[in-house]
Amino acid sequence: SYFFLFASIAFFTVGFFALSPKTGHQLTLNEQTANTPAVLAARRVDEVKIGDPTSESAHEMKTRFSGSGPFSGRLVRDARNGGSISYDMKVDSARPVSLYCTYWGNDSDGRRFDILINETVIATQTLEFNDPGHFFDVEYKIPEQLTHGQNTVTVAFQAYPHKTVGGIYGCQTLTRPDR
Repeated sequence: SYFFLFASIAFFTVGFFALSPKTGHQLTLNEQTANTPAVLAARRVDEVKIGDPTSESAHEMKTRFSGSGPFSGRLVRDARNGGSISYDMKVDSARPVSLYCTYWGNDSDGRRFDILINETVIATQTLEFNDPGHFFDVEYKIPEQLTHGQNTVTVAFQAYPHKTVGGIYGCQTLTRPDR
């Protein structure tokens, strides 16, 4: 009957959205423009300079199936075929903190990965032509219970099987202006 069909579709749709993974907040053009280097510097707790061996080593980088290189005047790191990337990053134990990442808007073709803080998934990111022709930023709120009393956390990017992490062009921890 049509009622049963409609009810089934509604049930699965609601269930799908209720169980969908959390995502970060992709910044609008106005928000990206407002986040000048000075504004980001004032909020910055820590920053990994992606693709820079000294910075990545200082952040205890661990990778699996990962590579880095130049693209469009910037350095990028990704992890393929279910691979992963992790960094130990400083946080402010007394204030709310976000993870702020930069991606390329044309990335696609199976780029789906979880973002974890101390082995807890805080978001799932899919890169599928999010902002064609431009770099874009995503801010992920880190739950306060994961940073309270901590000076550092392990930030990990874990690809789904047969999928790719990133490319990641920027990775920072920032204090959040909201409480």
